[in-house]
Amino acid sequence: MYKSFRTITEKGIIVKENIEEKIASIKGEYTLRVPILMYHHIGIPPANEIRPQLYVHPDLFRQEMEYLAKNKYKTITLENLTSALMHHKKLPNKSIVLTFDDGYIDFYTIVFPILKKNYIKSTLFISTDNINKPNYLSLHQLQSLLKSKIVTIGSHTVSHLDLTRLNENRLVFELIKSKTWFLNKLKVQISSIAYPIGKYNKKIIFETQKSGYTNAVITNYGYLHNEKGAYNLKRIRIGNNIILSDFIRRISIEN
Repeated sequence: MYKSFRTITEKGIIVKENIEEKIASIKGEYTLRVPILMYHHIGIPPANEIRPQLYVHPDLFRQEMEYLAKNKYKTITLENLTSALMHHKKLPNKSIVLTFDDGYIDFYTIVFPILKKNYIKSTLFISTDNINKPNYLSLHQLQSLLKSKIVTIGSHTVSHLDLTRLNENRLVFELIKSKTWFLNKLKVQISSIAYPIGKYNKKIIFETQKSGYTNAVITNYGYLHNEKGAYNLKRIRIGNNIILSDFIRRISIEN
């Protein structure tokens, strides 16, 4: 029953996006269909975990990445996607983006070896306050990941707070301080951000753009991206409630 409901929901989203695509075409707006996958933990949730839906079993994750590699999916960055949207360029067939939120230690111990083996690129969104804390990535590990050239770092702000509840000064602090931290500590310019818990509004988009970010991802489900929507790019959540056939269906849905 639950699986059927998910299938119907996904089909409904595709129908909705087909309509949005036609409207965008009439307006002369350029669109692209690219799955942006959203992961959190790769591992087995502890018995007392209150959010087990954020976990994907390592064996399933390995199967998912092997499927992408075997079927010649092209992993691109969010910068690649938004650049193509802005310049009305086509992307390689089977383009896909992988994103991982929060910067948990399992990215280094479990995810990265699998990505490296299959040469799959990814974007890792990190809240700078969590770096070096237990169960999160350390500065040294981040430096090692960046050397691989297959991991891009994005901001998840400083404190992982709901940005819609902050005053303007604190909002600007969360956006700019994280960019500054990465520049000072890792010598990287950050262009992408994931709004904590997916919440945003017009003010947040304005300040995000003003702070020097070129794109932002949200948690809304979808595949269709518009040239005017670089700061609210939809994603496809991958959690523990699917099997490999569900994963294949989610990334294979077309017009």
